Amino acid sequence: MIGTGLTSTGGGIRLNPNNGVFLTASNPGGPGWDISVDNQSDEPRTVTPLVICAADPSITHQVGTTANGPTAESAATCPAGQFVAGGGAVAKAKNYLSLSISDANHWFGRAKNVNTIFTGVVAFARCSNRPHSAANGDPVTLQPGTTGTSQAQCPDGQVPTAGGGSGHPNVLHNASAPTATGWSLRATNTDNVPRLVVAHVVCTAP
Repeated sequence: MIGTGLTSTGGGIRLNPNNGVFLTASNPGGPGWDISVDNQSDEPRTVTPLVICAADPSITHQVGTTANGPTAESAATCPAGQFVAGGGAVAKAKNYLSLSISDANHWFGRAKNVNTIFTGVVAFARCSNRPHSAANGDPVTLQPGTTGTSQAQCPDGQVPTAGGGSGHPNVLHNASAPTATGWSLRATNTDNVPRLVVAHVVCTAP
């Protein structure tokens, strides 16, 4: 539950066991955070939703345009004078997230369609008057059909407000979650060649 006067900036899930589930949505919803997953394993999985909140009255909520296609990317843009504090993306049906990252003024979301019906993806941004920074983790190589984790760290003296990660469109997100000092992204390479995955974190001074 979100406390009075707080607004979500980032969120995600922890997954146990940590494979077999794919993220279809991880995005701000009202003051909180919405999660949707698809369990493609043959066994039950435990999904633990997580949210990061801020007491920042300057936060605004921006919605990108809906993008459609076998692999589609959407961007949400912050107003002039505001910084990206967080964001996420939502896809529908069998669209699995493969990118959720920011630059100084935008949040980007991408999804791969693994069904016959294209249903699209929409990015969302939480924007703030407070300066924020972003950092990427070291690239992790995933062999075909394997699952792995990339970690991104905030600069010293800063804390995470949101995160996600990037990679090839065939590298699909399983779990995305904050750590005490950064962000952790777990993803599966569904391609037939090695691919990279890179975690991404947005940070600010506490």
